[in-house]
Amino acid sequence: MKIVKKFPPNKISLLGLLIILIPFLWACAPSGVPGNSQLYADEKYVSDFPELDGYGQWFTVPPYGEVWQPSVIDNWQPFSYGKWVWTDQGWAWVSYEPYGWLVFHYGNWDYQPSLGWFWIPGYQWSPARVRWIEYGDYICWAPFPPTGVVWPEPWVSTRINIWIVVDRDKFLYDDIGRNRISGFPRREPQRTIIRDREPDVLIIERAVKHPIPVIRVQQEPVRYKEREFQRMRLPEEQRPSIEKKRDETRQEILRPPPRPVPRERNQEKVEPKTKPDKNKTERPIQRQEPKKKESDKK
Repeated sequence: MKIVKKFPPNKISLLGLLIILIPFLWACAPSGVPGNSQLYADEKYVSDFPELDGYGQWFTVPPYGEVWQPSVIDNWQPFSYGKWVWTDQGWAWVSYEPYGWLVFHYGNWDYQPSLGWFWIPGYQWSPARVRWIEYGDYICWAPFPPTGVVWPEPWVSTRINIWIVVDRDKFLYDDIGRNRISGFPRREPQRTIIRDREPDVLIIERAVKHPIPVIRVQQEPVRYKEREFQRMRLPEEQRPSIEKKRDETRQEILRPPPRPVPRERNQEKVEPKTKPDKNKTERPIQRQEPKKKESDKK
């Protein structure tokens, strides 16, 4: 005798509902196209920085995850378009770029030949996320790299520009990147080198031959969703000149963001944004693998 198994009515209705919903849910799944924070609502960082969408694009770079890259001219470099001011919290970078209040005071920057410069988000504010070196009569700074990345020293000849180097007496110039030197001299044993330490304001005063006023940092809270960030603001009398510089910088360096492309295409190797100098020898950036946690070893 043939036995026919019968399902209770409630199970039959549940099974039918799942069959109907599966195609609908599949069609509504995100497509994974970078460049717009609304398409990455489930990502850790992108949804926290919607203001950056109009000035660049987001993509994935292991091991950092989601990173951001500005849409700018070739040979652009972080911490180049702006000036330094002495504040009650040390030397602070005043950027002429519209997104500078965020990406130069939070997070880290990295460089890869196939990608160029890109920003790795962070949530801790600093007056300037840079590493300093004082070398003889020169002052050098470079973006603070992520953990495990070590920049070559500024006197080492490389095919890319990582450090910005200026004469000490020009350190307070407006648009400081235009006053950088080229052909940095080789390291000499008798020169004094100070690592990971910002310039001494008294030494700078002697170099520029006038006292340097202390500016009290004013911070304006900017809230994105559940997170609050700080925008540094200068005293009222200094703002008109800064705004003028920002308008000039927008026209000079900004480019329209590229159209969003599928994530898998963004993983492909692309041509370097910075053209290498064939006359310089290559000194690769040192990268260390992150240490495994004890929980990962078990």
